[in-house]
Amino acid sequence: MRSVNVPVYAIGGITLESIPTIKATGAWGAAVISGILASKDPVKMARAFVEAWENA
Repeated sequence: MRSVNVPVYAIGGITLESIPTIKATGAWGAAVISGILASKDPVKMARAFVEAWENA
């Protein structure tokens, strides 16, 4: 991956399973909308994404 001098965020199609790969690329974060809002419990899912990022 080419290096840039600005923060890079992953956008689109983000899943809990893809978080470790995204973080491993050096991304500063991931913009997750559908993965949270489509959940039966959006608060729980948002927490799961944060935890996945912190543990990746």
